Amino acid sequence: MRTALKSRLLAFLLAIVTIMSLLSTTASAVDYVDVWQSAGGSGANNASVTSGGVWAPRYQGFRIAILDYAGKPAFTFNGKDYLDLLFSYPYNCSYYGLENKTDGYRKASIYRSDWESKCYAITISDLYSGINSGQLSFKTNGDVSITASNLKNIPYHLDRQNGYWYKQGTKVKEKMYGISDDKIDINAALFAILNLRANGVGYFWKPKSDIFVGQPYSSAELNALANNQTTPMDLMGSRKLVVSVEPIIWNQLRISKSQFSRYSVYGTQTDIGFICKKLIEWGTDFAGSDGGGKNGGYDWSLFGKVGRKAMVLTKGIRIHYYHNGTEDIQQTWVIDPPVDNGKAVDNDTVAAMQPGWSLHLYQLRGSDDQTHTYDSHNYPITDPNPHGDNPNYKEHPAPDPSKDPCTSTTVEKNKDKLHYRIVKVYDQEVLYASIDENGELTLTKGTEHVSTHVREQTLPKIEVQDEMPEYRMVEWKYTYDQYVPVTEGGTESTKWEDEPIAGRTVVNSDIAA
Repeated sequence: MRTALKSRLLAFLLAIVTIMSLLSTTASAVDYVDVWQSAGGSGANNASVTSGGVWAPRYQGFRIAILDYAGKPAFTFNGKDYLDLLFSYPYNCSYYGLENKTDGYRKASIYRSDWESKCYAITISDLYSGINSGQLSFKTNGDVSITASNLKNIPYHLDRQNGYWYKQGTKVKEKMYGISDDKIDINAALFAILNLRANGVGYFWKPKSDIFVGQPYSSAELNALANNQTTPMDLMGSRKLVVSVEPIIWNQLRISKSQFSRYSVYGTQTDIGFICKKLIEWGTDFAGSDGGGKNGGYDWSLFGKVGRKAMVLTKGIRIHYYHNGTEDIQQTWVIDPPVDNGKAVDNDTVAAMQPGWSLHLYQLRGSDDQTHTYDSHNYPITDPNPHGDNPNYKEHPAPDPSKDPCTSTTVEKNKDKLHYRIVKVYDQEVLYASIDENGELTLTKGTEHVSTHVREQTLPKIEVQDEMPEYRMVEWKYTYDQYVPVTEGGTESTKWEDEPIAGRTVVNSDIAA
């Protein structure tokens, strides 16, 4: 591979070593995605005493969204921005919310028509029945029956037992994601939710065309998804997108133990905080409820206390952009884990961008068998979040020797001994000036060597990225048959024309051969 400084050359050699190495390349159990957990939920069986109330635990569910780098929905589910996965279908509520907690543009809708245009609602039992009957299916590396069972048995995030309300965010996390902090469980319900498809229709989750993900999805990726050759979760993981899980609840608001408001609400706790604020501003009967409605009215435990604490972030998540209603603005902000001081969470707090009340976030990323190459000297990536300090990049898949007809047999035969080495040669295009005997200036194009960099013992799945704006990938080469010495006199003297690089065949190029 070649990439350019000031639009010219970076040579890249992938050397696959087949001797004197015991580094196994066997893929991990979940070989196409794992998850950095940003939310563990609030503790299982943590109880809060409350008045009896009239709310039923089945009046709840989860809003699931796939978020881009500005916190906006990056994928649609059956054409809608959000999947509302519910325990029962809602009755006719007065106000519906559309608030996405991680979106910098904080303006929730309060009209049912807007909700219906943006949300796709289905009950967990209907979804499970569709899978059980064969009408729906999903791809997973685990046991389909166990994954479906985990989906069917996702618990209420807020449950009532013997006069107590229990916040069960941790139990939700165990079924949705698994118990590990580092990797999604192979039988987690998210595999069914994110990889769901209908027979003859294809996958329900599809990337939007106007999302902010650095490098847009290519036509090849979109075609692979359409032809069931890849999964939505594959594409989400390739761009390190975030899965947002927010609890949904609905109820008719009360203003006293026996008196109901005229208004009923549906949405996330963030939505309901926003709607309650509006009802108070409008001077409705809700403004006269317990505490003036600031904690959700008379049912303060359902809204203001245990309900809003049932799911929380346990790690801060950094978002590098926000959407201001018109465009994506580069401004880093962090949603922090909330501090529970034992008091109720008022409408202003739950509706604010910070902290992370009533929210789980899971950031998808490439698996343990993948690495990236980049110029760490001139373009240091000090930020571990997606694309760090250098969001303007373009990724190129490195050649896969296991699928190349010329190398597949050798790679398969020696797969338990493979060692992957990356050699990158940076050259720059220059103009040489000369003056002839008549005093005329002549400019001639040439290349000058900049530097060579070597990475030993790399991972077998490699993405090579343009290091914009200066460096552009041009050509690559790879070898598979021997341990290849980089240079006789030190790596800095290696050039594209030097052996062993010169002796290898160019297998892909952005320029004409």
